[in-house]
Amino acid sequence: MKRKGIKRWLYSGWLLICLVLIFAACGRGNLKNEKLNEEGAKESSLDEELVKVEPGNCITDQGVLFYDDILHFYDFQTKTFYPLCGRPNCTHRDEECTAVWLRNSFFVAIYKDSLYYVRYVEEQGFNCFCKAEISGEGETVIAEVPEYGMLGGSGVLFYGDKAYLMGTRFEYEDPEEDGTEETVWQIVSLLSMNLQSGEIEPIMELTLGDNGSAIWTIEHIYDGKLYFCFDSSETKTEYEPGWYTCDLESDELKCLEISEDLEVSAWDGNIAICQEQSVDPVLNDEDPKTEKHCFRWNLDTGELEELYTFHLSGPHVLLENGYAHGEWKEGYHEGSWSFYPWDTGEDREIGTFTDSQSFFPVVVYQSGDDYEIVGDGTREDENGRIIDCHAVISVEEFLNGGTGYRFLE
Repeated sequence: MKRKGIKRWLYSGWLLICLVLIFAACGRGNLKNEKLNEEGAKESSLDEELVKVEPGNCITDQGVLFYDDILHFYDFQTKTFYPLCGRPNCTHRDEECTAVWLRNSFFVAIYKDSLYYVRYVEEQGFNCFCKAEISGEGETVIAEVPEYGMLGGSGVLFYGDKAYLMGTRFEYEDPEEDGTEETVWQIVSLLSMNLQSGEIEPIMELTLGDNGSAIWTIEHIYDGKLYFCFDSSETKTEYEPGWYTCDLESDELKCLEISEDLEVSAWDGNIAICQEQSVDPVLNDEDPKTEKHCFRWNLDTGELEELYTFHLSGPHVLLENGYAHGEWKEGYHEGSWSFYPWDTGEDREIGTFTDSQSFFPVVVYQSGDDYEIVGDGTREDENGRIIDCHAVISVEEFLNGGTGYRFLE
């Protein structure tokens, strides 16, 4: 069962995060769906240069790349769903198939009509950052990164001619003759990588003990600034936990006056939707008893506008005229969808969902004169088993509480 979790830092080290995100893909900012601004003029939904690596999918101008047992692609124009493979008569079962061998790479992104990904070269024992044609042919190695034993962290952002990601390298101090144990230091870095030259430059860097941990959640780029959240298991570091920006021209870092306990669930240009977190110390999970608040964060002014309250956060989707959000009931077996329209500000319920029939929106795209939502979800198969799935539904039907989902198979 999939559900919206809370932000929890894994202080035992972020290797687990890397392993989970080995099967990650990317969210594309260039959605090509226009919306009206306050003056009634049309504007692009997000910066067309921005690609964000996220678990499960990659959004492009032409469709959505899904990470399943192999790579699948949903085409917006033809509304077809197929393996990302151009080989005729391919069975999609061997390593010659692009949809198969890319599944074993990680941080796969479709950016500027090329594939980008990280793969581990077993013979050499280190990671390579690679580029290839969409077909998977013509691979070139942008950078060999043997110094970074872990690469990627909580996600990767592509923007302009660079990728922004997290890396960890290790330094060792040999034991003394008196039998002192070897000392291990972690150097944890927020990095920028030039996609042409492969040059890597640190933006922020911390030196930690072998049991320490730090993480940057790389989120968004707006107005020439990289937005990210920083946290560390060590109580004393040169950086305070919180939300930061990095000016991409001057490299100037700025700690923002917004709580690090706010988790952002959606970004759109100068607007972010964020919500409070509350952890049950016994369950180490989201506290179902505490009422929490959701805000709209204006990146230009820094102001937070309260939207609504909730207890257990669920799936969500940012639409041109408001914000649709789900809320689980305690136990995570059922929940309800609500819609908060920007014009009236009156939150209203629009439908329900269960753990066996749920929908997690990925992207909204224009289909003719209408808009459709593509997403992940769960459903029951013919044997009554709960299975993961991908589905499409029109925005109009979704907001009216309809259930006319078209499953992608």
